[in-house]
Amino acid sequence: MARPTARSQRPEIQKRTTGIVFLMLALCWILVLPEPGNCQETADPSISAQATDGDEELSEKERETRITAGLAAVAGIATVGIGLIAITLIWGARLRRQNRMGLPTASPPGENWFLKHPRPDSSNAGPTDKDE
Repeated sequence: MARPTARSQRPEIQKRTTGIVFLMLALCWILVLPEPGNCQETADPSISAQATDGDEELSEKERETRITAGLAAVAGIATVGIGLIAITLIWGARLRRQNRMGLPTASPPGENWFLKHPRPDSSNAGPTDKDE
């Protein structure tokens, strides 16, 4: 059976990469979405001043919000890190596969190739008598 080439495997790699990227985006979307009750925050200081008997509850809610935000940040950083590692692995596998194919064959130069004078390049040639 013939060995598959890099070009024939490209659609498979693209499908895998697309799936991984979609999964990462879905996880980020789920982790970043706020809870429906936490969307409305009051900026009015008189309302917080009136609730003097619920100070412990407010501090617990604030603490819970900060913990949730911290965990979301850690989860986001971990997700991005895992995604970068996955992309590196996929690119590394592709590069290794391309390197295994080898270089195209080329005819060797003549035995005394280093003794031959290089061809004059027309773009680097100096002014001629016709130009003056």
